[in-house]
Amino acid sequence: MPKINKKTIKHIAKCETLKIFKFENSSKYYYSFYVGTQHTRSGNEEKSTKLNTEREAIKFAKETFYNYWKTHDHDITPNTFDFDKDIAKPFFALRRKKYLSKGTVEYSSKEVNMYTNHIMPIIQPIDYREEDLLTSAIEDWVFEMKSRIVNGAKLKDTTISKYANLISLMCKYAQNKGLMKALPDIPTFSRINADRPPYYPAELKKICNEFLNYYKKTEDEFWLGMNDYVSFLRNFGTGRTGVNNVNLKVSQFEIVRDEETPDQPILYVTLYDTKNKKKQDGSVHNYWTNNHYFQMLKKNNLSKFDHMFFPKVKDRLKLYEKVRKNFKRVSSELGLYVREGNTRPMYSIRHMVADKRYAETQSIHLVSEHISSGENVVKSNYLSKNKELRISKHKAIYPELYSTKSKNKIETK
Repeated sequence: MPKINKKTIKHIAKCETLKIFKFENSSKYYYSFYVGTQHTRSGNEEKSTKLNTEREAIKFAKETFYNYWKTHDHDITPNTFDFDKDIAKPFFALRRKKYLSKGTVEYSSKEVNMYTNHIMPIIQPIDYREEDLLTSAIEDWVFEMKSRIVNGAKLKDTTISKYANLISLMCKYAQNKGLMKALPDIPTFSRINADRPPYYPAELKKICNEFLNYYKKTEDEFWLGMNDYVSFLRNFGTGRTGVNNVNLKVSQFEIVRDEETPDQPILYVTLYDTKNKKKQDGSVHNYWTNNHYFQMLKKNNLSKFDHMFFPKVKDRLKLYEKVRKNFKRVSSELGLYVREGNTRPMYSIRHMVADKRYAETQSIHLVSEHISSGENVVKSNYLSKNKELRISKHKAIYPELYSTKSKNKIETK
């Protein structure tokens, strides 16, 4: 392999890891920058500029660098597993034969539509061979379905239960075919129907303090990451708690400066391929920006290509399962996981964000935009027990009770 002429190496400012150089016995400049092993085997993008002068090579390398990340920043390495191909398609082919024999083939089409529209988008990216990962995905799927609007109305819990039963049948088929070693935990109707109470800010602060206590005991940096991540969830709200947020890259975070308050930097986060949109963004509460964001960048020496959370972990799907499990574990140890007879997984943090933002803004519309859910869903799913909203609804439906005249009437009755 040709050797690099070290005297020709030129690092390009404001373009992390980008450099140009010449090989010995070569008159042309080459460029190289780090892209990660998910993009190339070596982790570097390296090609000839086909140019002789340093100035022209730098210009060409910069253009190539920026164009590359415009088109490759969200590429994903092809998986060796495929739920749709390996399980769903052969399962529905078998089901269709059974329905044909009974003369009810229309049921087969209904099931396929149920799967394609409501199940596949959540289950497909998951390694179905990992029972815990699939269980986590199904738990997230239930929350997604409970907030979904179809034909202008929320899905009924009985309908979601039917979809869950279809997932169960597919998984049993996969286990019988030797594709799954163990079945995931499929929620029953009673679990689907149960309300999820929100966490309160003081409770989440207590959980985060316990993460820090675990770090002091073990010196395992995973617990510092848990503190950063859960604090982010309680101060963001636009994204859901699943794999998408765990996999946020530094390049998805952007500081916006406000001339009126220059000492208060505004942090925006851009999300891709969410439930509602291909691309959306939302701002983070300044507390997290000032107390976590800048420290994380400095402490972990992060570049735009790194993951913001747990940057050293390569298996991101297993990471999310570890995060989910340890949140449940610590919350349970503190006696916080069950409230009012119902469990509160990480997803319940989103309910707290909606509750807190409504208390501060008194605007359903703003809360709806912030957490990226319809206004009806916000009221029925996230704010159904909100004290301020219930009081305002009461006053709106009984206005005569709160006028001066009505007070006099009530006092004289």
